[in-house]
Amino acid sequence: MPLSGWLIVRVLGLDPGFAVGLILVESCPSGIASNVISFIAHVDVALAVAVTLTSTLLAFSMTPLWCQLLAGRYVPVDALGLSRSTRQVVVAPVLIGVLCNWRFPRTVSIEVGMQNGGMAAMLARKNFPTEPLAAVPAVFSAVIQNMVGNMVAAYWRQRPIAATETAREEKIALPVTVVEPGDVP
Repeated sequence: MPLSGWLIVRVLGLDPGFAVGLILVESCPSGIASNVISFIAHVDVALAVAVTLTSTLLAFSMTPLWCQLLAGRYVPVDALGLSRSTRQVVVAPVLIGVLCNWRFPRTVSIEVGMQNGGMAAMLARKNFPTEPLAAVPAVFSAVIQNMVGNMVAAYWRQRPIAATETAREEKIALPVTVVEPGDVP
């Protein structure tokens, strides 16, 4: 995703503020909405949750890395500052929640998932104060991601899965030649 954001920036020749914002949005981890949309679309929710968890836990290193590599071409990037902000806002709450649930199994889980657009807006405001336009792509991305995601989920939900399952269940006949021990040259 970060490379697609960078490509859009290059193709459209966006202003540095918008460029940083778009690259930042694309560099942030996916949010819980992707898991909900996966559920609505009747796809592998466990896989979606695993991908969300992995991208969230790696966010403190990958978001600053992608921003340094791609957005650093337009404005100075404080990768350590981005990493610190990401750890505080994303990784720490997830780890605290896991530890609380482990220590107190009856803990009620309150989902406080932050979409990557919301996270990107916060990171842009805190880490790129000289680029006020950097938060603009983040604001629009949250709205667009949820609208497009729900439309795609609704589309896939209407598609019959039976054809796919039937194809998996069909047996494929392959020609088999039986070689007896005496037939080997």
